[in-house]
Amino acid sequence: MSRIHWRKVVKLAAKEFACFLMATDEIKRTITLEAMLGCRNPEEEPIDRVYFGWHAVYSMPEEDENLVQNELLSGSCCKLGQWKNNDLSKEEIGIINEHMAELLTDWQNKLEDAGIVCEFEAIAPAANE
Repeated sequence: MSRIHWRKVVKLAAKEFACFLMATDEIKRTITLEAMLGCRNPEEEPIDRVYFGWHAVYSMPEEDENLVQNELLSGSCCKLGQWKNNDLSKEEIGIINEHMAELLTDWQNKLEDAGIVCEFEAIAPAANE
């Protein structure tokens, strides 16, 4: 089984949240997992609802003549509730992180179903947490 160390990068701003999990396996294939938060009515104040969506992209190494980049899986999971301001509190970020943790098992299962064996061995802390 591949032993992969995932690198977690978080971009956090008002009304926007993105989390990227990136890894390269033993034959230099790259897997990028991305989770995004988006507002249903971003122009309205307060924010009406925030939804959590995600997708994963898998690509072969650049030097491979058969460069492949495919979206492996996508979807949206839960509604996170109603927020009264534009900035995410520590509590709200904690909720998001819980959902990210829950996604890891789901991602791993789907990647293995697609024939990409990954081991979520370690995730580095986000730079801005």
